[in-house]
Amino acid sequence: MKHQELWTEYRHSRATDVRNRLIECYMSLVGYIASKTAASLPPHVEVSDLESVGILGLMNAIERFDPDKGIAFETFAKMRVYGAIMDELRSLDWIPRSIRQKTKKIEKACRVLDQKLGRTATNSEIAEHLEVSIPEFNKMVREVSSTTVLSLEQIYSNDSSNGTMTLMDVLESSTSSNPLDSLQSEELRDELARTIDRLPEKEKLILALYYYEELTLKEIGRILSLSESRISQIHTKTILKLRGRMAEQQERATNTATKT
Repeated sequence: MKHQELWTEYRHSRATDVRNRLIECYMSLVGYIASKTAASLPPHVEVSDLESVGILGLMNAIERFDPDKGIAFETFAKMRVYGAIMDELRSLDWIPRSIRQKTKKIEKACRVLDQKLGRTATNSEIAEHLEVSIPEFNKMVREVSSTTVLSLEQIYSNDSSNGTMTLMDVLESSTSSNPLDSLQSEELRDELARTIDRLPEKEKLILALYYYEELTLKEIGRILSLSESRISQIHTKTILKLRGRMAEQQERATNTATKT
């Protein structure tokens, strides 16, 4: 039975056996996302564990999918599967405190320099601000690289709601019936677009290849004739810059709300 026929049957019957057949049809998608995510994590994180959590995300996607909204199921399911895996990783709290502190230091430095310079800071400028040498800065970036597995999925902290506005939230709220949600998401998309536009061309290209073309870091390295570790380093710094910029945007929004 073709996928479309399964979807038609499931929409009418909501039968468990039909849902299970849909799950089987998209298991390869779960495996792909789990493997790609695990590649950026420490060795003790098993792909099979991520796949188990990803299946729950797939089941949730099947239950919530509405074909009338005009979005392909694969696109919708990717967000749900990836989101389920990210939620599991956050609950495990597998990132050491020292690494979290270094991540915050780099993010803050990027934010401060961005405000001061009116552009994206260079590596040497960030290192100087942190009062470390370039080799020491590069070592810090390597150490925090695993934290960017959350990357664009957790780029905007929303303290007022005790949570985080994720890229998934932004994409989904474009169909929200709540005008305030839509406005907030539109502002976030605009700010994210402006921030990315200010990045150096190589960093923009790596983001595009990784998040939109869905290539692995190794594949991007082959295209750009750079090592996988070098691509990982550039990707990490880019994400930290984006997080820093979005934190600045949040701070401005909070200050505006307080004044009003």
